[in-house]
Amino acid sequence: MTFNGFKNYIKKSDMNINLKISIIVPVYNVEKYIVRCIQSVMQQTYNGNIECILVDDCGHDKSIAIIERVIAEYKGDTAFLVLHHDHNRGLSAARNTGIDAASGDYIYFLDSDDELPVNAIQLLVKEVEKHPDVELVQGALQSDVYQDYYDISCFKPHQYVNDNGWIRRNYYCVGKTIPVNGVNKLIKLDFLRRNRLYFKEGIIHEDEHWMFYLVKYLKSMAFVFNPTYIRYLNEGSITTASTNEKKAKHMSIIVQDWLDHIDKITIKCQLQKILLFYAAQMPYLVWSKEQDACFLNAITMHLWHEKQFLSVCILYVWRITRPLRNVKKILRYSYEAIKRD
Repeated sequence: MTFNGFKNYIKKSDMNINLKISIIVPVYNVEKYIVRCIQSVMQQTYNGNIECILVDDCGHDKSIAIIERVIAEYKGDTAFLVLHHDHNRGLSAARNTGIDAASGDYIYFLDSDDELPVNAIQLLVKEVEKHPDVELVQGALQSDVYQDYYDISCFKPHQYVNDNGWIRRNYYCVGKTIPVNGVNKLIKLDFLRRNRLYFKEGIIHEDEHWMFYLVKYLKSMAFVFNPTYIRYLNEGSITTASTNEKKAKHMSIIVQDWLDHIDKITIKCQLQKILLFYAAQMPYLVWSKEQDACFLNAITMHLWHEKQFLSVCILYVWRITRPLRNVKKILRYSYEAIKRD
């Protein structure tokens, strides 16, 4: 082997070319955007092994026909697999189907109306090469709206973290937190399966529900501060189309499930996350007896253990909440909980 050949061999070895990445793309009524999404996967500069699993969730348009045509014309190295549900089951189920079918070392969720920068997977894998045991790599996100919401530059002093306590505090606690999105995370597949970190089916806000549990197990993570995901806010998406009634129902399910699974580690931060999530939905909700009971349950079951935390909680709820009548209810419930104790 010549010297130049040896240099090229070392360079290729450094690229960790045997690391396989599974990209999971749920597909439902996205005929306007799916070509852009698939082509962004095909154009990746990563030289390793990529499989792209597209999960057909039984939409009503021509998305799957378009996918099959684009894949048939493709001559590159990325492997494409199209899986079909027998009926519409929702985003969570489509992602779960992808988790079960994936054969990669790491998994990456991509929404079918978004796209990837050409070097996205290469940048994320580079952090895995630096830290081979890392369980999750969080990338920066470029968006046509709400760019400040997705900003992760505050974590630059902590490009790699090997501390579950730090991860919990920087997700659960008030302030700038680790992004909640299921997308734009390179996650070790064995970590997801071993801890049974599947998405809860039949709800919206599935990312929030899933991340609440993921951070309980996550011991190590890294950050990439260059954009590795391009997000679009498209008309008719789940986020834009959900009704207030639907949001209220699903939010109550999530809050109750979280309350049933609070552990003793960083309990105060978990309570902050639950109550602020609840409060953030208030401008969109008409309170019912069900929501009242759910919030009262949070107060009576947990907050009496953290009396010193009540004032902090109420302050942030007051800042977030618009309808004064809702704030009055929260104050009343808090006061009643203290009196009962």
